[in-house]
Amino acid sequence: MAKRNEQTETAAQAYTRRAAEIDSQIKTLLEALAAHRRGHEARPWDWGFTGDLGHVQELLVNINDFLANNVDDDLHCDHADGCCREHVGMICDGR
Repeated sequence: MAKRNEQTETAAQAYTRRAAEIDSQIKTLLEALAAHRRGHEARPWDWGFTGDLGHVQELLVNINDFLANNVDDDLHCDHADGCCREHVGMICDGR
């Protein structure tokens, strides 16, 4: 992943760039998973492949939990003074 000077990008530009990089990484992950599956099919008795998938599964659960928690937090307004006007599109929970 190439580092860019984040000072020259807007948040929207950086988000779009990072989302595209993640899309590319997901494609690479699917390709690697297919290759891994072929290895398992050649050696179905080898628990190493199963262990590999257990590790990958844990990492994906962490990623999904992280994103789910951030989406919930980021969509709710904390109801600080005037924030509902500033955070357009957020859900104000009236605190």
